[in-house]
Amino acid sequence: ASGAPAPSTAENPSILHYRFDGPQAGGKIVATRRPPDLTAKIEVNADLTDDLTQVSYALDLELTSGPPDWVDVSFHAATHDALTWVLPDGFRAEQLDGDSRPATGTETWRITLPRKAVPRVRLSASWRASRNSRTEIPLPSISQATATTGQVAVSFPVELDLTAELKGLTT
Repeated sequence: ASGAPAPSTAENPSILHYRFDGPQAGGKIVATRRPPDLTAKIEVNADLTDDLTQVSYALDLELTSGPPDWVDVSFHAATHDALTWVLPDGFRAEQLDGDSRPATGTETWRITLPRKAVPRVRLSASWRASRNSRTEIPLPSISQATATTGQVAVSFPVELDLTAELKGLTT
């Protein structure tokens, strides 16, 4: 078999053609799946009042090559079963067992995508908790994302002290 592929056709540029050429022609074709290329834009809006914390999350995902079967969304503080997902049809969220790690407070959710996932999708969630003397607001990250952008907006009364423990976030 000739090592160089024949030119692809104009109708389907993803088809490669090879020619057998010679008495001992043979070989094999090895196909490997490219890892999905996924970018994420995350918007978090937190509203703290004297007695309640409400947070909304919008995770805009753009799949630029090969949709994955799932994405993992990790929250860097436990949600204590107060997280509610709003997902497009065919998507499903499940908390991974044993992933709420008390030492780190990290909690991971697996979002399963349908077989025919669209290239752009918005995942939404909300979280609310009664405000105690100390409230940790969980911020998400997506492990498969090759790039992440976005912002966090927090509104709070002046009598609250707000401290941010940031990793990869700037003010």
